[in-house]
Amino acid sequence: MNPKRDIWFALLATLCFSAASGIFQSTLNNYLSDVHHLDAAMRDWLEFPRELPGFLIMLIAGVMLTILCGTQMAVFAMLFSALGALGLDYLAPDKVFLIAWIVIWSIRGRSNHRSLTGMSDRDNIERLSLGGK
Repeated sequence: MNPKRDIWFALLATLCFSAASGIFQSTLNNYLSDVHHLDAAMRDWLEFPRELPGFLIMLIAGVMLTILCGTQMAVFAMLFSALGALGLDYLAPDKVFLIAWIVIWSIRGRSNHRSLTGMSDRDNIERLSLGGK
């Protein structure tokens, strides 16, 4: 196992995932308007379930830290985001499912992803600088 190579892979994965996330977030409002015919007032109402995981980040991160290390938490955050995005596209026939998939996607929200990947980056950098495993 090569720690320097692993850090480069983690950074590359974070870069690619962040780019995809930026594209997804910039098109989400158009998707909600065009596909699900939600007006501006309804999209405003969706902000609460969409931002709820961001408010609960300490609880989510605390529960995940009891089971996973920082890098594994970042992987799960990316998986939640991908699952939520795919669910929005293929498994959201009505507004109830739409809200559920948005909440799943938001578990990885920007603040969650930054705190989770930041945690894993700090773990890896400390390991490299201290010569640990």
